[in-house]
Amino acid sequence: MLIVGSILSLDLRPLARTLPRLLLVVVLASMVALLAGAAAGQVAGFSASEALFLVVVPVMGGGLNAGALPLSLGYGSAFGNGDQILGTLLPPVLLGNLVAVVVAGVLGYFGHRRGTTMEEMRLARKAGDEVHQPADRVGIAIAVALLLAMAVAAYWVQRLTGISEPVFLLALSGILLVTNVLPPAIRSAIVAVYRFSAKVFVFPVLVVVGLLYSPWDVLLAGFSPGNLLVVTATVAGLYGGGYLFSLLAKLDPVDGSLVAVSRAAMGGTGDIAILSAARRLDLMPFAQIATRLGGAATVLIALLAL
Repeated sequence: MLIVGSILSLDLRPLARTLPRLLLVVVLASMVALLAGAAAGQVAGFSASEALFLVVVPVMGGGLNAGALPLSLGYGSAFGNGDQILGTLLPPVLLGNLVAVVVAGVLGYFGHRRGTTMEEMRLARKAGDEVHQPADRVGIAIAVALLLAMAVAAYWVQRLTGISEPVFLLALSGILLVTNVLPPAIRSAIVAVYRFSAKVFVFPVLVVVGLLYSPWDVLLAGFSPGNLLVVTATVAGLYGGGYLFSLLAKLDPVDGSLVAVSRAAMGGTGDIAILSAARRLDLMPFAQIATRLGGAATVLIALLAL
């Protein structure tokens, strides 16, 4: 619901104009974050490779399952002690998401205070097309069945090919958006399911994940001054680079920096937490693209560089 619905909620015409610039902003902000993290690592007493591979890359790897786990497998095959490496990678991932949520809350506060002076540069706008029309009960039922079928297909694709479920769903959603093969009523129903879920289930999901599934002992162990400094510098680099390059690309700087900061999200739940803190859940499709594709690219480049 989160991935497919958020992507299909986009209007393709403005997306074609803004997405290339936004992707460039995210790439440049990621480079700034890499440099900032490496520099902070030097201050904290890490070597450049330790700061990059053990802290910065996990922060921007796309979460636990999509980032830390494949990184630990790759590092383990290269250096051994895969289980020990995984324990080392977890604190930066959790810390990065936590710092990103705090930064997003600050961005959201000042973004709302600023008002709509840059509304023409917004990444997400409310439109009156068929995507936003109300759906009937039959359409909702078909939409839920279709989403379940996509989830099952993503599961088997991962089992057979190794392509992660979120990346497959992101690619499939992009194809459906570009080709426009779904009837307008079905697409509208999928978006309605997504919007309802985002409003109703956001806080219960965050509470359940935060209280029951977050490894708090690992998180507390990772609150070393060195880790915290490198993680904070990395997230600050994403924020600063996203803000600056969004201005140069003539995009809303708060929107651009929020999408860039979502590079530090812990998967889809992390995106929800970050955008909820900023009160900008309408940026979810852009955050999903940055988190999923950016994380997959970061992990791939890091493993190729070993």
